[in-house]
Amino acid sequence: MPHVLKSVGLRHYVHADAFEFLPRGVSEKIAAAEKLAHVTRTQHFNVARFEDLNDRLSLLNYPHFFEDGFPTLHESWLVDLTTGRVSYRTYRDSLTPPILHRKELMLAEDHPRRAEFQALTNAAEAIGLFHDSTRIGFREPWLRLVREKGYQIVGHELIPIANDETTIVPSDATANGSSVARHLTALARHGFSAPVQALARFQSKRPKI
Repeated sequence: MPHVLKSVGLRHYVHADAFEFLPRGVSEKIAAAEKLAHVTRTQHFNVARFEDLNDRLSLLNYPHFFEDGFPTLHESWLVDLTTGRVSYRTYRDSLTPPILHRKELMLAEDHPRRAEFQALTNAAEAIGLFHDSTRIGFREPWLRLVREKGYQIVGHELIPIANDETTIVPSDATANGSSVARHLTALARHGFSAPVQALARFQSKRPKI
């Protein structure tokens, strides 16, 4: 498999920007799934998930993939290429939708944003955010975990809460109708970012041996 996949067990995730680097057989399956679901890449979905042992694919829509450090899933189409069955699910009104981690793995190695995304992953690993896999898959438990570690997520940075007097919410956090106070719309920095972020950025730029 090419180096544009995030793999979790037998499941693989890839962003639409990297579809061109996939093996022909996988590309053909994604195209067939699009046709069955009557959707178009980048317009309706931007991430595909496929498995090694069957012909089921998921077409996933993360509309804030490039804006949010850990974007939330808005909707998905599960397509069974063997039976031709398609099932649709929306998370737009969910109080705690699934979120995405390690998104740099779904992009080509020379993608202009990959190093930035990798630095965020390095910073998250450095403070132990991925140690408990039961708390990282959905938005609300994830945000609670980040706060417990003493941080908040601002774009593609982990900012120590002590360095910031505001509370930042994801770009789609108001989708379920919750309100956001006026002062939450701007970032007020009162100190340097955590040293771990400088270290993460340094590590992401070090030449590979």
